[in-house]
Amino acid sequence: MRHRVISLTFATLAVALVHSSSASAQVNTYHACGTGPASNEVYIYQNATFGGSCAALYVGFYGNPGTGTGEFGIGNDDISSIKVGSAVRARTFADIEYGGTYTDFNAGTSDATMPSGWDNAISSIRVTLSSRSPTCNDLVLGEFAVFADINFGGDCVVLHYNTTYNTPDAFGFANDSISSVNGGPGNGCQPDFGPGYSLNLFGDINEGGASVTVFSGTSISDLRNNSFNDAASSISTAIFCLS
Repeated sequence: MRHRVISLTFATLAVALVHSSSASAQVNTYHACGTGPASNEVYIYQNATFGGSCAALYVGFYGNPGTGTGEFGIGNDDISSIKVGSAVRARTFADIEYGGTYTDFNAGTSDATMPSGWDNAISSIRVTLSSRSPTCNDLVLGEFAVFADINFGGDCVVLHYNTTYNTPDAFGFANDSISSVNGGPGNGCQPDFGPGYSLNLFGDINEGGASVTVFSGTSISDLRNNSFNDAASSISTAIFCLS
């Protein structure tokens, strides 16, 4: 597909905007629990029956246990009960940085004891709005999605154009785990159809190594066909006019 920049001035501004965000705004950090959770919060507890240390999570990526940036506020494999607000969903993972098996705790969940296999077993968490599809098939303009399995299956995450994701932590996904990509909507050049976008998957962090490009309005259902299955470690985006 041939592509051209809408105009030199616009392109310069667009690229500047894209690269002004070198870390994902979707990475979040826990905060103190109150009397909730509120509709937009998830409360996780160290002990069963909502006892012990409590940490509150807003929508975002929490790739590791601990008390730093991007961490969920409780130790590794140390969560024994959970409450989920009415407007969010929590996807929990057995390994750090979104690896291993996962399960969803849907809006309104209140588990005084964890489901089988998940007591003291959580190492990373992703919190999303419950109004969004858990299979990432409801993309809007300015969004794209990456998937763990071919044909847009398995774990997935919705990401945003105008952001550069320099590490797997930043894009909320396990390293070297992307097998298919949906570039999301976007036509470009035609009035009232909005801009076109592109994203590049890179084999190394910080936009290094080999890469594969996906345009908005297109998708790649099987990255094995591009010799790039389970190989992505960073992602960059840009705004283009497609023709």
